Amino acid sequence: MHDPAAFVKHLAKDTPEATATHLYGEAAPRVLARLRSFGPGFDRLAYHPGLVTRMSEFKRFLDQHGLRNAKPEDALAAFSRSLGTRTVYRALALDAAGAARIKVRGIESALSQHDMDLGIIWPKPTFDGMTPTHERGDDGFGLPVARSISNRLTGWGGMTDPLLSVAADRDVAIAATAPFATDGKQIHVYQLRVPAIDMFHMGKKGSVLPRNQDRQWLVLDHPDGHVVKVPFPAADTESFMLYRIDPKEIVGHTIADRTKAATYSFEAR
Repeated sequence: MHDPAAFVKHLAKDTPEATATHLYGEAAPRVLARLRSFGPGFDRLAYHPGLVTRMSEFKRFLDQHGLRNAKPEDALAAFSRSLGTRTVYRALALDAAGAARIKVRGIESALSQHDMDLGIIWPKPTFDGMTPTHERGDDGFGLPVARSISNRLTGWGGMTDPLLSVAADRDVAIAATAPFATDGKQIHVYQLRVPAIDMFHMGKKGSVLPRNQDRQWLVLDHPDGHVVKVPFPAADTESFMLYRIDPKEIVGHTIADRTKAATYSFEAR
């Protein structure tokens, strides 16, 4: 089983300090201090960006349910259940072979696709002894979350990128993909139902993850003349998931008309 949850757990290092430093860089001390304020052992959860980007919400949940002394992993599981699932969209420009592949393998990040092509399955028994290589990132399994988002902001990805971008708005997903629908490829739109805890985004000022310095509007210009502006960065405009979306999380699939897709641009806000 190619398990995205197992991949997320493998983001953890030998100590919470090493995990937080690796994933969040200079924000690590803030992350650890906040987690430790929740109770004993909660710093073990630093590996989970979906939790780390929701710490205020997590604190309220712990207090409301009296979970300060709970096993941190049990508290995380309860919090995840309380958040439920969200419906989001990912659009991809695919030929017939690409669409068939998704039915079997799900929607892959660059790193997941690279791993599956090489037969690397998580959890991997030899993980602790795996020799890091330049090709697979300095940690041996892909770029840490904060650096991956930084790379996205500067337009660089690569085969070690573990991120998948999703949108709450179907039109946003289509607009982002339409320029790639060339050479016989069609715009395949996937409706996804995924755990909310697995989603994270570029936060507001002070976030532990990198963000665009300037607040912007993402402007959608539709062929019929109407214009829609949505805030960027914002959770409903673009969120990220790690590694892979399982086929069972795909609850709808349509093919969009390229001629009806909006074009997009950015505008100062």
